[in-house]
Amino acid sequence: REARIVDGTGAPWFVSDVLLRDGRIAEIGKSIKADGIRTVDAQGLYLAPGFIDAHCHDDLICLREPERTEKIAQGVTTLVVGNCSFSLYPTAAGSAGNLRKHFSTLLGDVADDEVFEDFAGYRAAIYARGLALNLVSLVGHAALRLAVIGHERRAATDAECAQMQALLARQLRAGAAGLSLGLVYPPSAYADRGELLALSRTVQENGKLLAAHIRGYEGDLLDSMDEFIDLLRASGVPGLLSHLQSAGRPNWGQMPDELNKLEQARQQGVDVSFDMYPYPAGSSYILQLLPTDALEGGYDGLVARLAQADFRERLRLYLEGKSPAKGG
Repeated sequence: REARIVDGTGAPWFVSDVLLRDGRIAEIGKSIKADGIRTVDAQGLYLAPGFIDAHCHDDLICLREPERTEKIAQGVTTLVVGNCSFSLYPTAAGSAGNLRKHFSTLLGDVADDEVFEDFAGYRAAIYARGLALNLVSLVGHAALRLAVIGHERRAATDAECAQMQALLARQLRAGAAGLSLGLVYPPSAYADRGELLALSRTVQENGKLLAAHIRGYEGDLLDSMDEFIDLLRASGVPGLLSHLQSAGRPNWGQMPDELNKLEQARQQGVDVSFDMYPYPAGSSYILQLLPTDALEGGYDGLVARLAQADFRERLRLYLEGKSPAKGG
């Protein structure tokens, strides 16, 4: 009764009654007649649809702690996972171990039964555990690359692009919501325009979404945005720019230019949107500080090269900003 309703449309809140029947909203209006049923006096309180956590990395925790009390307590009812090229599927012959190690750099150890051949396998595991929230899953670009190419730092061939497109299409047809890129994270970072455009067209053909952690959010931010917008324009796919920000104090003044660039793209017919997190600090894995070349061959390749004194010295100079030299 008399709740302040925030309906999610962007309209101002309004006071109204809401009648629920069989777990669904049956009526919204003033002074609804509903005698003999449970009544909640919501005068002065707010009532809203469940919140969507539009960008999180809860892929693993949903398998391990399906009750997700900390999310529900905040009013979150839907999660979007598989962001920034990190998803727990798909795998191909021999790629499961690589995918486990890749994912573990972000979220810790991943067990053998926590990576999956396809979206259907991940969904079945979620259902079996009885997840308390709705889940929207994106296909991680890294998983596609690991399944077809592995950790090699090179452009995909036409045949490999076709393999990745076919693998992606199967996940999208099975119910995955789109593709996520992580263009600062190897092996997603090793993709060239031809590969990204081919995959974008597959997403468009299946009526799904392309999300992207773009190549840079610092001094290279505007160029990175141009690359993403170009993909959307060329493929016709709707796109979501993940966690829009301007990282690093010298770059903080870029935000008006960022927003103008997105507005101009939309005015030109490009379906582009963005999400942001509402706090002043971000997080990632420490390997993001390294040049992408240093991660050729994956985590194992990096560890092996760290035994070499000259490699460590190149990394030191790079990290101290004393040398533009790559680490590989």
